[in-house]
Amino acid sequence: MLRADGDYLSWIKLSLVFGYGSKRMLKMYRHHLNAENFFYALCFNEEYTATEQEILAAKNLPDETIDAILDTCRELDINIYCYESEGYPERLRALANPPAVLYSFGSLDFLNDENAVLQFVGSRTPSEYTKDIMPKLISPLAKLGFGFISGYADGVDRLTNSIARENMAPNAVFLAEPLDKDEKNREIFLELSKGGAVISEFAPGIKTYAPHTYSLRNRVMTCVADALVICQEGEQGKGLDNISYAAAQGKRIYVVPPADIYDPRYFGQRDLLRKGYTPLFSSADIVYGQSRESGNAYDLSVLDASENYLYNPTLPPEKKERKKKPKRVEKNKRYEHKLLTPQMLEDLSEVQRSLVFALDLKPLTADELSMKLNIPAQELINELTELELDDVLSQDVNKNYYLL
Repeated sequence: MLRADGDYLSWIKLSLVFGYGSKRMLKMYRHHLNAENFFYALCFNEEYTATEQEILAAKNLPDETIDAILDTCRELDINIYCYESEGYPERLRALANPPAVLYSFGSLDFLNDENAVLQFVGSRTPSEYTKDIMPKLISPLAKLGFGFISGYADGVDRLTNSIARENMAPNAVFLAEPLDKDEKNREIFLELSKGGAVISEFAPGIKTYAPHTYSLRNRVMTCVADALVICQEGEQGKGLDNISYAAAQGKRIYVVPPADIYDPRYFGQRDLLRKGYTPLFSSADIVYGQSRESGNAYDLSVLDASENYLYNPTLPPEKKERKKKPKRVEKNKRYEHKLLTPQMLEDLSEVQRSLVFALDLKPLTADELSMKLNIPAQELINELTELELDDVLSQDVNKNYYLL
């Protein structure tokens, strides 16, 4: 049974006419209602920007070629996702030359999830150091819901896929050849598809005429990924091709520090760190970096307790409580005043006595005294002036009255 949606037939035809990774195809397609209308315009000379070679390729495209592709997809249970399909990875629409069609064992649904997807890149002959650190990086991230993608070369690619599967994390393998070509690994691909997908841009059932298939594959992988992780690369490592795509697409690039800065196996990492790419010391560095990029919050309880406090606001580092020192209150002389003797109060008017009692505790302004005694400020001024003349009270630079 063929599993596909959208006008996959027209998109397959267009991919064969224009070739894989064509920028012209998408530019021209945008001037038409749909893929069928576009292909029809090519066949009947109604697309005036098309070259003669493109028009002839559309007119002379054999039906047998399309039938061979569809028959192979039915036989091997290969899914077809065209550019108009509902399940087509949304991230790929940002490319200037997105794949017209993707063929896969398994579903691509997780590539449209909100969870971050990481691409791990590295040598086909990883060192013991690399083999040791990869599970320590991937396992905690898998528990946090991260997805993983890689090629299927020996070494770091397969190690990434294996660790992701062990941790039940969604993962995808991208091939630089049609899905039916590697008969030796077909059973493995079907097994891989149960927890993720095996994906190729290249049509099965026919010979593939496409130069630089690995570069075409790498542009798709880096676009799907949220970040790139360089585990081990020499100075001329093939995985470094991914760096240019990731940097052009604005993706964050993490680099595992070399085990030995004088070992040529790690010169690729050495050079990337010199250029200022993000050093990766633990899975917490990725969580912190991706949470800043996406704004997603992660439960960091799965990370090592010695690390996660750096990034988890719910687990701050322990701080010793400091004893609060009592504030030093300087003694102000103006608050010290003569004792209010009965004889002193007897010579004062009723309003003046009220003023003295009000100023007994602290200095006050005329307005504050007015509010406190409920007497108009203008009436108090005369009384205050008289008390000043009798050396009962005085006024400071802040207009506060205080007892002498």
